[in-house]
Amino acid sequence: ENDQILGSYLSIHSVRREDFGQYSCLISNTWFQSVDTTIWLREIVPPLEEGLHKTAYKQILLVFALVILSALTIVVLYLRFGLQVRVIWKDSFYKLENNDGKDFDILVCYDDKDSDFVLGVLVPTLETRYDYRCSTHHLGSTGVHCASTWPAMLNGPAQRSRRLLAVLSPALLHDNWTSAALYQALHTLLTIHSKVICVTLQPLPKCDPAKKAQGESLPALLHAVHLIEWKQEGRCIGIGERGRARRKFWTSVRLHLPPQRHSRQAVSPKQELNQMSVATNSSGGNVCTAVGTNKRGTLLTNSHESLEVLV
Repeated sequence: ENDQILGSYLSIHSVRREDFGQYSCLISNTWFQSVDTTIWLREIVPPLEEGLHKTAYKQILLVFALVILSALTIVVLYLRFGLQVRVIWKDSFYKLENNDGKDFDILVCYDDKDSDFVLGVLVPTLETRYDYRCSTHHLGSTGVHCASTWPAMLNGPAQRSRRLLAVLSPALLHDNWTSAALYQALHTLLTIHSKVICVTLQPLPKCDPAKKAQGESLPALLHAVHLIEWKQEGRCIGIGERGRARRKFWTSVRLHLPPQRHSRQAVSPKQELNQMSVATNSSGGNVCTAVGTNKRGTLLTNSHESLEVLV
């Protein structure tokens, strides 16, 4: 009555968690005065402790969400800027290779049919924009097993170069763009130089995972070399995608080249534009003349890609 309990208290000690539940309570004073009711024995959580539990759960969820968000941010930043950061780290902290007795940073070998790309885009950009010393050597595709003649032609120049960059295309393999011919080419290049970079002008043929007589497979050779694909202009959709593909290509190439501290003064965009002259030939096409700071001569090409890259 009025929240008052009159009489005695029944205290039950040593209550355990498994004791909580439903009980039947029968109270009787006389034969006609009895109370039979159902009682629930529940654990009472203090309001302050319950609030602390809720706050702890919220903090745990907040920390978990921050960890997930941070991980996603790191992944996105790595996918977007990972190559650039790795190149900056390599150029800033890796040991320089200038005192190894080599004359050139890169030996570029290619087929004559790919000379527009090599002499009009690849070599001018590496020399003029990124300040690498390049040596070029064209390989004749005179037969299906033309790779057997490469060691005699490349052993000497390869010994004077820190990296061997091969431009792989069907023309280099005499239009034998197959898994077997690609295996033979990569195996020969790795016997010539230990640090090989392969630039492919077309998607690779389907790899044959079977091991050859030398105990190697084509996927193993592809893993041993640094493979970079040059996406043709027709395969890119829009200027933005083409620009991203080009930046990724050059960054991937630089990642596997010798460290470069850029000790010589870099060429500003204005100076680079002043060093270019565009003339119109008799057929109406554009001829781009690029003069670099460390060029050993003037390079002429009819490639529109060269003009685009240099600009």
